[in-house]
Amino acid sequence: VKGPNGTAQGRFSLSNGIQVAAKTGTAQLNPKGQEQRSHAWITAFAPAKAPQVVVTVMLKGVNAVISAGTGGRLAGPIANQLLSYAVLNP
Repeated sequence: VKGPNGTAQGRFSLSNGIQVAAKTGTAQLNPKGQEQRSHAWITAFAPAKAPQVVVTVMLKGVNAVISAGTGGRLAGPIANQLLSYAVLNP
């Protein structure tokens, strides 16, 4: 999340300035010539340097324009809500 070119950059805003580490991904499902679909996922940890909470969100068979940031763009906001809740309600 801290990397300047990371696809999860800007997806997390936790209270108290808690830093988050995250890894995103996509897996294309469509054979050539068929509608573009993929799995979009993200795994996030907080606090980044000494994780106490981990969240993984996987969206299966998403019909979306696929790009390098699809996992962070689609699954990131959901992971942010779950992680925020977990951090505020230990």
